[in-house]
Amino acid sequence: IKAIFTCLERTFKFIALSVPVLVFVFYFYPKVSRDALIIDSFSVPKQFEEAGFTPDVVANRIGHAMQEISADAHTQIEKNEVTWARDEALIPDVEVPGTKLGLKTLVDMARALPGAHKAKHVVGDIVALHTGGPTSVTSQVTVTVYIKGHQGDQVFGFVAKSDDINLLTQEIAQKTWEQVEPYVLASHLNQHRNSDKALKLARQIITEKPPENIQVPAAYALVGKILSEQHNYKEAVANFEKSISLNSKSAFSSHCMGQSSRLRGQRSSR
Repeated sequence: IKAIFTCLERTFKFIALSVPVLVFVFYFYPKVSRDALIIDSFSVPKQFEEAGFTPDVVANRIGHAMQEISADAHTQIEKNEVTWARDEALIPDVEVPGTKLGLKTLVDMARALPGAHKAKHVVGDIVALHTGGPTSVTSQVTVTVYIKGHQGDQVFGFVAKSDDINLLTQEIAQKTWEQVEPYVLASHLNQHRNSDKALKLARQIITEKPPENIQVPAAYALVGKILSEQHNYKEAVANFEKSISLNSKSAFSSHCMGQSSRLRGQRSSR
């Protein structure tokens, strides 16, 4: 009997020690294994709220627009995961057995570690433009977006039309991706047959980002793809080969090699 109790005691201890590991693997790790963009509420003009476009509704639409852009982007580099502040608040702060710490606390601690994947908060103000008296409102708004992260804050603003909430939230989503991860937007634009803007943005990434940034070889590959579709094979090959030289171990390097070889063959047959 004593041996049975000893065996049961060891089993219970094993289970107690295994629970934190299982919690980490199935819940905790996915929360910290990717960079996250957390969408907070956007303050909005009074007329927006009167029409039903509350701060939460606008934040929802911006977040969904950003998710659609990310889903459209054909890229094998790791993208920021778009989520909402309300989702982060739903992380249960229950105590993880064997740690005396809450699950939410562990998530925050892991994100604060050097080299860990980080979360950025996206908040903003949408303010109606006035032209004269206090009741005179145009169909334009000024938008200011604040991207707050561990490595510093980014702020950008622009003037936009306010008569179509879908176009407005789409524009905010695009400009936010342009600030945070421009390659995602460039790939999205190319997918939607806007190759001129995609090419311009990809070249901007190459010019402004350091070569070790993972977006740079991806941008070279995108430039090569667009130029090959424009039958500019010589420059396309040069960009594919530059992409390979910067990140030969990447998942898309083999694709670039194949494209480069194919285009060389097309050039030689002309």
